[in-house]
Amino acid sequence: MKKFEVFVGLNDADTYEQTYHLDDVRKYITEAYMQEKIDFSAAFVKGGYLHENGDYILENSILYTFIGDYTKEDADAFFEEVKRTINQESILVCETEIDNKYM
Repeated sequence: MKKFEVFVGLNDADTYEQTYHLDDVRKYITEAYMQEKIDFSAAFVKGGYLHENGDYILENSILYTFIGDYTKEDADAFFEEVKRTINQESILVCETEIDNKYM
C-alpha cells in the first residue's frame, strides 16, 4: 500500500503572489478526487522554500494525503493537470510504502 503526500502551493509561478483563493483550489481538487473515488485528507498549511533564483518564498499551500493502490504515474498525471490549471512552477509529490490497518 502506498501513501502520497502532495503539497500544492497557491502562489502563481510568474508573479510569486497568490492569485487563486484557497477555497477555489480546494474545491477543484476535491471534486476531482470525489469523481475518481479517491480516499484523501486535506490540510491547509503555510510553508517556505528556497526558489531556484535564490529568493526565499513563503506561501499558503494545501497538503493532500491519499492512501491506496495508486501509482506514481496516477499521481503525476493528475497533478500535472493541476499544475497547469493554477500556473504552479512545481508541486511536491512524496510517495511512501506503508503498512496500514483500520482500527
